[in-house]
Amino acid sequence: FLAEPDDTSFPRDSVSAATEDSNTPVPNDALRLAPSTGNRDVSASRRLEYTAFALILALAAALRLTGVNWDNGSQLHPDERFLFMVEGAIRPGLVIPGSNGAGDSTREAPIWQYYFDSARSGLNPHNVGYGFFVYGTFPLFAAKIVIAWLQSLGIDRIHVVGRTLSALSDIGSVWLTVAISRRLFGTRIALLSAVFMATCVLHIQQAHFFVFDSFLVTLVLATFWYCLDIVAFSRWTDFAKVGVLLGLTLATKLSMVLFLPVIALAGMTHLVASNSRTPGCNESEQKLRAVTTGIANIDQVIARIITAWDDGRFATVVAGGLLVGLVAIATFRVAQPYAFAGPTVLDLRLNGRWLDNIDYQAKSQSGEVDLPPSIQWANTTPVLFPIRHMVVWGLGIPLGVAGLVGVVGASWMAVTRGHWQLGLVAFWAALCLLYFSSVLNKTMRYLLPAYPFVMILGAWAVVGFVDFARRLREANSSQRSLSMNDAIADLSAESEAWQPSSVGWSEYPPHLAVAKLYEEALRSLIVAVEL
Repeated sequence: FLAEPDDTSFPRDSVSAATEDSNTPVPNDALRLAPSTGNRDVSASRRLEYTAFALILALAAALRLTGVNWDNGSQLHPDERFLFMVEGAIRPGLVIPGSNGAGDSTREAPIWQYYFDSARSGLNPHNVGYGFFVYGTFPLFAAKIVIAWLQSLGIDRIHVVGRTLSALSDIGSVWLTVAISRRLFGTRIALLSAVFMATCVLHIQQAHFFVFDSFLVTLVLATFWYCLDIVAFSRWTDFAKVGVLLGLTLATKLSMVLFLPVIALAGMTHLVASNSRTPGCNESEQKLRAVTTGIANIDQVIARIITAWDDGRFATVVAGGLLVGLVAIATFRVAQPYAFAGPTVLDLRLNGRWLDNIDYQAKSQSGEVDLPPSIQWANTTPVLFPIRHMVVWGLGIPLGVAGLVGVVGASWMAVTRGHWQLGLVAFWAALCLLYFSSVLNKTMRYLLPAYPFVMILGAWAVVGFVDFARRLREANSSQRSLSMNDAIADLSAESEAWQPSSVGWSEYPPHLAVAKLYEEALRSLIVAVEL
C-alpha cells in the first residue's frame, strides 16, 4: 500500500530535455507555474492549489505568532533567559580590561579590527561575563542586528522580538517542507505535509521561545533542498550553496555535522539513480519498471558507478564534495568566529576556551559530567524513551505512528526498490532520530531537525494507504484480484513529482481534494499544552 515516487523526477540533462519529452518533468520547478496550456481548468486548479498552500501558511503563522508574550516577560525558559542575557551583554567594539578594580569597558572600533579577535571582541560571550557558551553565534548575531535596529526605532521588548524571529523562522520551515515534499512527491502529499507541519505541537511550542532550534530546522531544510539540486544537476553552484548553508547550520549547532552523510548520499544518488525513462516503454511498463529496481539490481548500480567513473562524473562529484567542505569551513569561520583564536580571519587556530566548552558539553551528553538537569534522564531507555515522547507529545499519536510507519516503509522501499527520493528523506530522518535519541540528555527538541522529514513520510504513508484502500474497494467491486505489486505499480503515478504535462488531482476535483485533506488531517491530530 506504500505510495511510490517517480524515479524520473530529476533528469541529469538540461531543462531543454523536458521540452523534448512531454513525460519528463522540468527540474527545479517545484513551486513554479507551468507554461500556459490554454486550459482554464488547469489554471483554476493551479490557483486553488496555491490558495490552499497560502491558507495553510496563514494557519501556521497564526498559531506561531499568537501569544508571543505568553509569559508576560518573565522568561521562564532557562535557555531562553540565558540567551537573552547574552544578547544584552554582547556589544560591538574592543573590550578594554579595567584597572584598579574597575570593570571592563568597550571601545568603538572598525568591525575588521575586533570581529575575528576572540581575545578582545565585545561580541564574544567569553569577554562579557559568560565563560561557558556552546551555542552557535550565527543566530545570536543575526538576532542582535534585528534587535539593535528595532531598538533604534524605540522598540525595546527584546523577548518579544526574539520570539517573533523564532516564529518567522518556523513559518519558513513550513514553506520549505511544502517545497521539498511537492518537489519529490507531488501536490497531494505536499498539502498534507503542510497541514502536519503547520499544526505540529512541538514546532508551535518552540516557535514561542527564543532558542535556536527553530532557526536550525530552517537551515537543515534549506540545505536539504539544495542537496536535491546536487542529485538533479551536480553543478558547482549547487555544491557551493550546500557548503554555505552547511556552514551556517554548523554555526547554529555544531552537532549538525551529522548532516554530512546526507550530502555524500546526494552525490552518490546523482551517479546511480535512474533519471530517464526507458525508450520504448509505455506508461504501464514504466511504472512496473520503477518498482522492480533496488538492492536486487546491485550489479546495475555498480555498472552505473563504473560508467560515472569512466565519463568523469564521479570525479566531478568528489570535487564537488571538497568544494562543499571548503565553502562550509569559510562560512563557519565567518559565522562562528570565536571557535578560532584569531585575531585575523586567516588565523585558523582553534580557540582553546571554545574547545574546552565543547568538550565539557560532550561529557555532559555522555554522562561523564553529572549535571542536575540530566538526572531526569537517568535509567531511561535509549531510542525508545525519546521516540515514545515524540510520538505521544511532540506529534500526537496518530501523526507519530503514521510518521514512523512512513520512515520504516520508505527505508524498505529505498533499499529494495531503489527509490532515491524516499531514501534521502528516510535516511536523514532515521539518522537524526537514532543519534539524538541515543545520548544521555534526551531532550525532545534535540529531535526537531527530523520532524519535518518524519511528517513528509507520514503524509506519504497516509496518502498511500488511502489510495490502496480505494483501489482495493474498486477491485472487490469489479470482482478481480489486486496483488500488492499491481497496487504499488499503479500508485507510483499518484505520488510522483509535479510535471507540466500532469497538473492537478486525479481523484477529486480540486476543491473537494483540499476539503478532504483538511478533514482527514485535522481529525487525526492531538494538541498538547505544556504548562
